[in-house]
Amino acid sequence: MVLYAPNEFPVEDYLEKHEQMNLEKAFKEVSRGLELIKEREPKTQIDVFEKIVNESKENYEAGNEIKGAHLLQELESLIFK
Repeated sequence: MVLYAPNEFPVEDYLEKHEQMNLEKAFKEVSRGLELIKEREPKTQIDVFEKIVNESKENYEAGNEIKGAHLLQELESLIFK
């Protein structure tokens, strides 16, 4: 996502236009990923992860792509430590 956000997601020829990846869908996928780790992480840590995701999305939407990407990288480093 860091490589493609906010609007450079590859067009997949096997998907309809409405099925193509975009920023909104990408962040929904990240949120779904957080659901997968809720069992292994304390609630307080999940809250931190969700805050980072929200801040990243807000930055991308505001045109602050570098900050948005850095926040996603921070999230990745926290999750996969």
